[in-house]
Amino acid sequence: MLVHEGELGSWIGETLERAQDHHLVSFSAGFIPSDLLPGEQLRRLTIQVMKDLGPEAWVYAAPSGHKPYLEAVANWLASEGDPIDEGWGIRALPGAQAGLALVLESLTVPGDRVLVESPCYLGILALIRALGREAVPVPVDRQGLDPERLASALQRSEAKLLFTVPSFHNPTGMTLSKARRERVLALTRAHGVVLAADSAYGDLRFTGNSLPPFRRLPDADHVIHVGSFSKSLAAGLRLGYLIAKEDILRRLAPIQEVHTIALPTLTQEVVARFLDNGGFRRHLVRLRRALKERRDAMYEAVVEHFPAGTQVSEPKGGMHLWVVLPEDYSAMDLHRDALQQGLGFAPGPLFFADGRGTNCLRLNFSTHDPAVTRDAIARLGHLVHRT
Repeated sequence: MLVHEGELGSWIGETLERAQDHHLVSFSAGFIPSDLLPGEQLRRLTIQVMKDLGPEAWVYAAPSGHKPYLEAVANWLASEGDPIDEGWGIRALPGAQAGLALVLESLTVPGDRVLVESPCYLGILALIRALGREAVPVPVDRQGLDPERLASALQRSEAKLLFTVPSFHNPTGMTLSKARRERVLALTRAHGVVLAADSAYGDLRFTGNSLPPFRRLPDADHVIHVGSFSKSLAAGLRLGYLIAKEDILRRLAPIQEVHTIALPTLTQEVVARFLDNGGFRRHLVRLRRALKERRDAMYEAVVEHFPAGTQVSEPKGGMHLWVVLPEDYSAMDLHRDALQQGLGFAPGPLFFADGRGTNCLRLNFSTHDPAVTRDAIARLGHLVHRT
């Protein structure tokens, strides 16, 4: 059974609104909850920045970004072993979603085909539909995007872009291996397709070793890397960055400038100082530890309370679990019943361009502490058995 687009509604807006509903235990949206935010450090930094900058805190920054912010991001990436190479540049973004929209609008026209993972990040599907492009789904498996299925799609689709979330994939949580990254990179290069890599969750690894981003692999001139501090620092900052070869940045700049003109100097300076003074690194140590504890609590509860035959991912980072129920279960029916019982999650069809995934659901494990999660997942499991 497939779900038609009209049955899903405006899920991005609805998900954020439900996240504010204190009567609902929601696992729909992926963000850092208030108890894991470095709020006091950011508050003190903001006050200090306003004193130091004076009136300069309230003027336009350069359209490409506040220079100290761009330098701080570059230094942070270099300290993590992923410097920005010669011939590449960086621009500030109001969050990763804005970067994905910028890439789509700048490099395609209405009617163009765009390759997406299946399942994929729902914000990409919403963008493609809103801007009149056509999404071409490419299946993922337990190791992420399937290169052989990608090769087939590239041969028949005449697509201009591929969007992928290679690390802690949204929604499945899987991470693409280095070998698959190299294969995907070679295929897109051979077909003249730009590869846009969404690394919004890249800083949230809490198990295993980091893998090189696409932009750091050989012959990656056609790669656009989108990063964000919305998932790793604070969603309300709406601050991210885009890295690409200079010629690609020149193609993107005119569209970005007419959309945003410039980003706030104040928040860029605050994040720059938080990166430079080591605050972000210390925050990540605490955040990763807490996220792993929350993942473990949710994973164990799903295994204990959901029906036999249920498959659940166990990601090494990020914020999401992907749950596949036995085929005769309906995530849409479960979602309707769950909301009536004060529980929320994201049903699977949201993440498929073709309405598949009716027995799938995405659960965000970052939002609630382990005790709340265990209780809510037990209640959700009880509802699953009833549907």
